[in-house]
Amino acid sequence: MRAVKISAISLAGLFLSVLIFAGIWVYQIDTKWSPVIEPRLRERQQFGSIRILAKNPQGGTTWITSLSSGRLEERKPINLSEAPPLLIQAVVMLEDPRFLSHEGFDVWGILRAAFAFVRTMRFSQGGGSTITQQLVKNIFLTNEQTFSRKFVELIISILVENRFSKDEILEAYINEIYLGQLGPLEVHGIGRAAEYYFSKPLDSLELHEMALLAAVIASPGYYSPWKQPERALSRRKRVLNTLWEANLILEEEFIEANRQPLPKPSSFAGPTRANYLADALRSKLIIERGEEALLKGGFDVVLSLDLELQKTAEASLRNFIAEHQGLEGLALGVDPRDCSIKVYAGGSDYRRTQLDRIIQGSRPIGSLMKPLEIIRLLDRENDNLNLATTLEDRPLEWNFDKNRGTWSPENYDKKFRGNVRLRDALELSLNVPIVRVFFERFPSGLLNDVLSPVRALGLKIPPERALPSAVLGAIEQRPWDVALAFTKLTRQSLGLSEDAADFKCRLHFELDEASEIASDDNMDSEFKYGQEGANLMTSALQGALRRGTSIFLGNQLPKNQAWAGKTGTSSDQKDSWYAALSPELVLLTWVGNDNNTSTKLTGASGALRVAAPVVLQKSKTESLEGGWQWPSSKNLVWDVIEKERACLANGFAVDDFKLSHPDPIDDKTGLPFELIYKEGRTFAWELFLENRLPEKCSSL
Repeated sequence: MRAVKISAISLAGLFLSVLIFAGIWVYQIDTKWSPVIEPRLRERQQFGSIRILAKNPQGGTTWITSLSSGRLEERKPINLSEAPPLLIQAVVMLEDPRFLSHEGFDVWGILRAAFAFVRTMRFSQGGGSTITQQLVKNIFLTNEQTFSRKFVELIISILVENRFSKDEILEAYINEIYLGQLGPLEVHGIGRAAEYYFSKPLDSLELHEMALLAAVIASPGYYSPWKQPERALSRRKRVLNTLWEANLILEEEFIEANRQPLPKPSSFAGPTRANYLADALRSKLIIERGEEALLKGGFDVVLSLDLELQKTAEASLRNFIAEHQGLEGLALGVDPRDCSIKVYAGGSDYRRTQLDRIIQGSRPIGSLMKPLEIIRLLDRENDNLNLATTLEDRPLEWNFDKNRGTWSPENYDKKFRGNVRLRDALELSLNVPIVRVFFERFPSGLLNDVLSPVRALGLKIPPERALPSAVLGAIEQRPWDVALAFTKLTRQSLGLSEDAADFKCRLHFELDEASEIASDDNMDSEFKYGQEGANLMTSALQGALRRGTSIFLGNQLPKNQAWAGKTGTSSDQKDSWYAALSPELVLLTWVGNDNNTSTKLTGASGALRVAAPVVLQKSKTESLEGGWQWPSSKNLVWDVIEKERACLANGFAVDDFKLSHPDPIDDKTGLPFELIYKEGRTFAWELFLENRLPEKCSSL
């Protein structure tokens, strides 16, 4: 009897100890969590993700990715009143039937979960958890399945119930619940989930869609309509049956909803995440709107990106780098009509490296410099330079800066070709003849003022770097600025520039900025800055594409499309560049090593190969596939030259040539007509400024 009495006292003492321990634990939980529960829960309801969208071919918008407040998630907070009542009823009846009557936890649910634990010796996923507990777990705690974590969850749930109404808790729940995965981003809340699963806003959902949305809450992966359609159908039927049995829907509605197919794979997400562009956009938004607006989110940004071109560019870059391990690359495409970004890939693999080489790196641009510096000499007053000008391709030694410096340029192949035309030098990217153009005009080698027009195009050239080697691109530039320069060159050729710097052309990637850029409609039709020189340059760069350094691509393009292109290779083959020009797309690509070592690639064997698939895809678009030519300034004229002497051809033979080839452009090649006569002379059409025609050939 005494032993029984001692045992009873021991049990009572143990029970009292447990109560004291539990009380202390509850007090600690209350002390820790009470101050943060209300502000954190309310804060989560204020923050939404910033959706990044792009126009799709159907005229709508497609989701690319999202920016959010430190979380990899896609969410759109809504008010409880914005949610369809039937959907809310379905969620409550399925997830927590006694939600309106309990104080944060459901005793019967806990007993049921405890029984399941004793039977299986593991916690059941979500078993016994009320809507309040699920909300607490998602906002405050982790998914850890331990007794201590479950106890903390229960106590915080009671605290939440004491501080918030049932409507507030339910509103927070429908905004917080996890409902699917978009790549690395989690989809949270029924507001965004409606768009994710059904590509429509929440208030447009039909009965069968609301039932499916309520169905997947339990486990979006397990009940995925795309990966597990049978499970999804079964779960949806259960939801519909619950609503029918509760007399919330009619039998006819139940039968009709059950007949509906599951949604097709989501069209909510585009074919690309454009992660490098998303990072650039984040930095831009911080500058323009401030960090607070970025953290709060809740708005959309529509990009000017061309989704299909972006997808092709990413794939081309990724495939090329896979074949050339260790290298990196980029692709940047611009629509010259409004200076909007159409392609943006700052690297080949964002998961491997987040360095955005478009705006965060500068590299020597090599021969890309040639057209940018020559263009202003072609229409400069008191200069007779034209595409037929004969240049010496012979060894050259340039003593500059009062003989304090000496430089001897070489061609890439170490060969010299004697006399060549300027057109030949540009098409074949010959170094020595291009250097000679500047050597003959500015022998001092002090080129600071000479390179000012290149600065106007967008390149950054410090005065101390304006030396002879800069003529061959021995100056580091950001790819962003290089793309801007070629965009401005293209705009000049299209007659869209009002001034030397083309101030209205600012590269941008938000769609609503495009309308601010200058268009042909609001310009002085009598003055289009630099069009003559730009037309001459794009004519030469068409030759570079069709028979010069870009012939690999030129052979694949339709001959009735006047694409222009320029390769670029920096010293020791450390950088491989390519620029493609058209009225609707200026594309810049680069391939190189991040550690600035040699790639053993030229512009033609590297960056051009990355650009080719994008250019070819663009050439097949409806607006270009019918063929096009560059608009030409009224001050330009075509005439026939004798190539060997670079003079205007005359006589009966040339008259016959003009009669037989009245159109300067050969449909078969896309280039100016050339014809070798039996006496060995070669006649060719060439483009000139009308006041800068060469002299007529003297008789032989």
